[in-house]
Amino acid sequence: NAVVSLTWSEEGGVLAKDRPNTAQDDIAECLFTGDINDCQTSRTPFFSSYSEWGRFSTPSTPSQYTVDNGQVLPWNAATYGFNRQAFRRHSVPTERYLISSNISYEINDKLEAFMETTFARTETQTDIEPFPHSAGDLFIDGISIDNPFVPQDLRNIAIANGDDVIQYVRRTTELDNRGSFAERQT
Repeated sequence: NAVVSLTWSEEGGVLAKDRPNTAQDDIAECLFTGDINDCQTSRTPFFSSYSEWGRFSTPSTPSQYTVDNGQVLPWNAATYGFNRQAFRRHSVPTERYLISSNISYEINDKLEAFMETTFARTETQTDIEPFPHSAGDLFIDGISIDNPFVPQDLRNIAIANGDDVIQYVRRTTELDNRGSFAERQT
């Protein structure tokens, strides 16, 4: 006798942005109040400062800036922050194939041959927000104020503060999301 089973399943994955309670970045209120009772209270939105706009500063002052349509403006997380939840997943899309069998054959009253087989194949595709990058990732202090891509107004701020570099952090959205594809067979 023989029993053969074929199974296929596909899970589409769930994006954080598709759920109302996880569509925007948040943080626990207790981190601001110090009260453990506030840890279940969410402060929303709480966007990442590693934005696709970029956040720039000079070493000698705490002031931070961004560049919007060529204008150097004070950094504001509510306006220029990055919502990581727009890119995150609650579950990973997965496709599975499974073939299994149990075959037996009675050769005589005292001898039986049998075989059990299983073949499984799984594919997954993960995604997470684009990489957060800073000058420190390159082991440099910042961008030289003489770099031709530095806006003149930002250069003037650095010169006025006596600095010769502009520090920066930004989200590398132009390089697409981080993630991986895995295919496993057994």
